[in-house]
Amino acid sequence: MIKRFTLCVSAALISHAISAQSLTETQEADLAKIETMLRDNPQLIGNMRQGLENFLEEQKAQEATYQEYQDWLFDTSVHPTLGDVDAEHSIVIFTDYNCPYCKRLEPSLERIIEEYPSINVINVIVPLRQQKVNGIDTNATEFGLNVWANAADNYYDVHQLLMSKSDMHTADSLTTIAERTGTEEWLRNTDESKQVMQKNLRAFQALGFRGTPTIMIGEQWVPGFIQYGQIEQIAKQEFGL
Repeated sequence: MIKRFTLCVSAALISHAISAQSLTETQEADLAKIETMLRDNPQLIGNMRQGLENFLEEQKAQEATYQEYQDWLFDTSVHPTLGDVDAEHSIVIFTDYNCPYCKRLEPSLERIIEEYPSINVINVIVPLRQQKVNGIDTNATEFGLNVWANAADNYYDVHQLLMSKSDMHTADSLTTIAERTGTEEWLRNTDESKQVMQKNLRAFQALGFRGTPTIMIGEQWVPGFIQYGQIEQIAKQEFGL
């Protein structure tokens, strides 16, 4: 069961029917308020019913999509992973090395794996903001994927440098990072990294996401930048920490 959270309001993304769940006191109170509102405004009933039916159909489609990509999203052999790759729990994040909000989120991800060694962070990298870089036959996403696949011991240093640049990457910035980390050999286009990058994009689009970062913690998908406290709270809830 996966849930999508937007700001402080949550709605089920992939979930079982509510009838299969026990309602909390708060949910019972909310349900009573909704019933009163509908009785006072019966003209809303038809539209609300149609909206709920559409929502449930969307859930079914999203659940099928998630099942299709689930194994892929947790495959640490292709996705760069921070922390212990064999950790009991995984936070999956769609991230982009040119996304300013992904860069702002990075210290919180570093902190969560430091404070909770049973958690790792799986980076599903997508080049949403920049698929081509002038003057070089690759991009930041392919570079990161190449290093993970072929020189994993160097990945953490490369990742930190890719995330530390405040603006968009250039041929000069990527070359400098490669030189500083001894990974010049992997600053190039490869069929393997391109295939991973393309499948990441397909998964991102098929799941209906619109931007990075988008974070999966347990059964909750959280779109957008959030603070460390929120990450920790959801992780505790979902992972039983």
